[in-house]
Amino acid sequence: MVASVPVLNQEPIEEPVQDPINSLLTALASIRTRSAQLQYQANAQETINTLEYRKEEFVECFAQNVNQIETLLKSKKEEKEEKGNEGRAKVFDFNETKYKKGQWVDVKSTTGHWVEAQITEVEESRVLVRFNGRGATWDEWIEYRSPRISLFRSHTIQSPNSIFNSLYPQLPPDNKLQDTIDFNTSFKSFTESTESLQRMMKSYTEQKEEKNGTRQVAQIAPLLDRIGRVMIDLSKHFASVAYKEQCTGNEVIRIPRLPASNDSPLECQIALTPSPSELSVVRDSQRENSNVIHVQQIILSHNEPSASGVENEVRTGNVTRNNPATEHNQEATQEQDIQKKNNDS
Repeated sequence: MVASVPVLNQEPIEEPVQDPINSLLTALASIRTRSAQLQYQANAQETINTLEYRKEEFVECFAQNVNQIETLLKSKKEEKEEKGNEGRAKVFDFNETKYKKGQWVDVKSTTGHWVEAQITEVEESRVLVRFNGRGATWDEWIEYRSPRISLFRSHTIQSPNSIFNSLYPQLPPDNKLQDTIDFNTSFKSFTESTESLQRMMKSYTEQKEEKNGTRQVAQIAPLLDRIGRVMIDLSKHFASVAYKEQCTGNEVIRIPRLPASNDSPLECQIALTPSPSELSVVRDSQRENSNVIHVQQIILSHNEPSASGVENEVRTGNVTRNNPATEHNQEATQEQDIQKKNNDS
């Protein structure tokens, strides 16, 4: 005999009732947020389309970064070579680095701070450095192997407002110290450096011993960083050529961001993606619409208890809270206006 199973009475599940005020506030905040995003896009596009720089600045920056990349490649240590302090494997060895006149470097000042500097004179075993922004009065001779001199941006930090993604000084250097730079020569050296990096990365993927791969990734990381930054700036140069916006000498270069018009000889052009350094020039006041409603503030204002029991009122573009004292003052002001009109008539 099969025992009967008692059937439990199941009460219907009631769906939670949504607060219409909260729903309205959420929808309004969503609309405002979307509007702010569109406004930011428009402001950012308008701003970055006006960015410009001088061609000589780009060529100088490009050459300086290519020179540092070459130095890194020449200074990397192999696994079979000697180890450094405390038996640790050396990744780079800059003792044999040959600096050049006009080269950007990091120098540790006599106060113990790392600052930007530029080499003004080169001798067999020492260099004369000029600290950016200080003038010739503070020039100082430093030995090649001194721990106070290092590759540019190995100790100092790049400014987020830099006009270039590549390593570039925060304080203006003296560009007249270096001889005339040929862009094509620098570009050829850069392509050779990228090929060397490709070989290093291919060799890393083929490494079977983990200890050998560790040294390689430590060498690949700074090279990827610097080459990647240079590639971003190099894309600006080629974009200006493609859009026929290039100029010569000390003239200004403007980087086109939008596809060319219909009368352009090129089709299916892709606009360049703005870098964080370029977007940093967009003023804070342009980052969001001043009328954007802050969701958290709205919800708190709506949910907090009111002494008078009066609910919040949603008005177009604003969220305000009724206050008995405020309402009384408004009524008094209206009565005074009516009485003044009657007296005037």
